[in-house]
Amino acid sequence: MTTDDIIAYCGRKRYSLSYTRYWCDAVYCEVPGCGSLSDAPHHIRTRGAGGKDDAGNLLALCVAHHRAIHTEGADTFAARYPALAGKIRAAREAKKSVDK
Repeated sequence: MTTDDIIAYCGRKRYSLSYTRYWCDAVYCEVPGCGSLSDAPHHIRTRGAGGKDDAGNLLALCVAHHRAIHTEGADTFAARYPALAGKIRAAREAKKSVDK
């Protein structure tokens, strides 16, 4: 997907500018060693649960890894990919501090 495609898609979906920028900047999957092009960024904490469109709450994942995190859950995914565990944990902890 080109930058123009991403901008058009995000505009149609009414995604925020920060989400659009993140996707334009993160064109490859963040899973170490993957190297595939990223799909639409994954919200670690969903927008419906109060998750924001900031870089700390988004993961650039290819289609296969995006499907995996939804199928197996964030905890199992983080255990399988320790390089991403800190980012996943931090996004989840941010929610806990807001809830207090």
